[in-house]
Amino acid sequence: MEIKFLETDGPKRFEWIEPVAGAYARQRARLNAEFNFLLPPYKVIRGFGPIDDLRVLLRTVGVFIKFRDSSWFSFTFWPGFVTDLASVPRGFRGVVDNDEFRLLSAVLCHDFLFSTHALPFGYTNDLFHQMALDAGYNRFRAWVAKTAVSSYWGRKAWRANKIKRQQWTLKTAMLQLPRPIHIDGRVYSSTE
Repeated sequence: MEIKFLETDGPKRFEWIEPVAGAYARQRARLNAEFNFLLPPYKVIRGFGPIDDLRVLLRTVGVFIKFRDSSWFSFTFWPGFVTDLASVPRGFRGVVDNDEFRLLSAVLCHDFLFSTHALPFGYTNDLFHQMALDAGYNRFRAWVAKTAVSSYWGRKAWRANKIKRQQWTLKTAMLQLPRPIHIDGRVYSSTE
């Protein structure tokens, strides 16, 4: 898989998730009033991962990816999508910055796929790697990022995210494929 063209459309505006229950409740009410979406309850959002790493998307963002073989797919992320950005295991963060803006498209798509299992684990990590390279991340850092998300801890997060995040992710984002794709003998299609 080699990316020919990658376009991200929409303003990238995020807000940190408040880590304390009372502050989170106020934030949840304010975002509902301002942006007309309601974040999950505090006990649910705490299950998404380390709460200090979580951000909520405040504007719609689209990501369109076209590959050298002319295949393509696109992602749409709506306000309320919760991400932990480049949440590689902490031991790798000296090389991969959790808040690296260049990786935004890659991490949004990776978070979606990690939460929904809309595409297989290996393909998801290969796509993340290719998107990081396309965004100008150097080869070594992109390789470290891919190695981190493909590690034992990445596989553990893959299993946990589907249980903890899938329902919310499918309410706040979608993957559009022009036609079903075949990977490793399985058929994958859009998440609408």
